[in-house]
Amino acid sequence: MTTSYTEAVGPEFGTWRYYVDGWSVGFAPSPRIRLNSADTWDSDLYPVNSDQSDCQYRLSWHMNSGGWRAGCTVWLNSDYQWRKQIYSCPQTWSCRPKQANNCLLTASWDDIVQELSSRSGKYVAGGMGALMEKGAKETWLCEYGHQCAPAGDAMCFVYNEQTKAFEAWDLLSVLQLV
Repeated sequence: MTTSYTEAVGPEFGTWRYYVDGWSVGFAPSPRIRLNSADTWDSDLYPVNSDQSDCQYRLSWHMNSGGWRAGCTVWLNSDYQWRKQIYSCPQTWSCRPKQANNCLLTASWDDIVQELSSRSGKYVAGGMGALMEKGAKETWLCEYGHQCAPAGDAMCFVYNEQTKAFEAWDLLSVLQLV
């Protein structure tokens, strides 16, 4: 639970969050929030300069009534064309298959770099973008033909810079990274 009306907690997976009992719950791309029962930062109630605008990454719902905002769209309190829906996963990052917990990437970085350089198509890789946790989780790698992936799909991993190990993430077909 958050007790501050101006600062969200986080980040967790690149997102700050807040929950004030009886008021609202929401997510923001930074710790800056302005609760007036819901987050009004970067809205017509509390505008910011365009170079500071991040409204498209905000979600704020009243706890006892409708939603207030979905991105830059605000004043959704009585709008019956919008609905609150929550999807959840028991694991972090995504709803990876249960067998993913037993999936390991055994190749060394040298092997991976050699395969990527040869353009064999065995691996695809990239940066975590908005999900990046600097110094911890910055890179993803997917392996085609991995034992945990069905034919034609790839099993994806996130490299943990702190533990120096790949952690199972999900199937490429689910993540749609490329």
